[in-house]
Amino acid sequence: MKLKILLFAGLLALLLPLHAHAASVLAEESERDDFEQEDVQAPIQAVPLNTQNNAVNAPGSTVNSNTAPAPAISSSFPWAWTVTRSAGIASYLLLGILTISGILLSTGLFFRIFDPATAWSIHRAIASVLLVSVLLHVGALLFDHFIGLHILDVLVPFVSSYRPALVALGIAGFYLLLLLLITSLYTMTKHPRFWRIVHYSGFIMFSAIFVHGLLIGTDMKLAWIKAIYWIMAVLVLAAVIYRLWWRHRGPQLDIGN
Repeated sequence: MKLKILLFAGLLALLLPLHAHAASVLAEESERDDFEQEDVQAPIQAVPLNTQNNAVNAPGSTVNSNTAPAPAISSSFPWAWTVTRSAGIASYLLLGILTISGILLSTGLFFRIFDPATAWSIHRAIASVLLVSVLLHVGALLFDHFIGLHILDVLVPFVSSYRPALVALGIAGFYLLLLLLITSLYTMTKHPRFWRIVHYSGFIMFSAIFVHGLLIGTDMKLAWIKAIYWIMAVLVLAAVIYRLWWRHRGPQLDIGN
C-alpha cells in the first residue's frame, strides 16, 4: 500500500507543477492567437483625432476615464484541464512502466533485481496506481467545460463529437486495462494459459494510448511533453525486441506475457 501511494504521489508531485507551467504557456499562446485574429478581422473605423480626450476633459463632461470599463481578465485556474492532462501523462508513463515490468517478469530478468514476491508486488502496485490515474483522467474530463464531454462521451466509443476516433482509442485502452486487471485477479492462477493470451492485448492497449495521447493532447506543442511520449515508446519497443529475442533463444521458463 505504501508503494502505491509513493508511486502516485511522486508522479503527481513531478507532473502537476510542470504541467501548470505548460498550461500557462499554452494559455498565453491561445490568448495571443485570439488577439491577433480579432485584430486582423476588426473593421477599421475613422475616429476624429482627440475626440475622446476632448470629451473627457471638456468642462461639465460626465465622462470619466477612470471609470471606463476594463477588459475582463479571467484569473480562474483551469484545474480540470490541468488534472486531466497531468493524470493522462502519468497514466501513459505508468502504462509504459507496467508493460516493461511485465516483459521483465516474463523473461525472468526482473528476478535478478528483486526476489519474486517483491517483483510481483511492484508490478501489481504499478497496475493499481495506473487504474487510479486513469480514473482521475476520465473523471476530470467531465468537469472540463472547454471540451464539454459527458458521461456517455467518455464511456461509449464514437459518441463524442470532439475527435471521436481519438477519444474512442482512449476508451478502448481503458476497457482493455479493466480486462487485464480483472483477468489477472481471477484467472491468473486458475487459468494461466487464458490469462497469458489475454495479457498479450496489453501491447495493443499501449499502442492505442500512445496514438491517443500523441494526437489528441493539446500540450504536444511542448517539446518536453512530446519527448516524454517518444522516449517511453522507444523503451517499450526495446523491451518488446528483447522479449522476442529471449523467446527465440529458447527460454526454459515462461511465466509472463
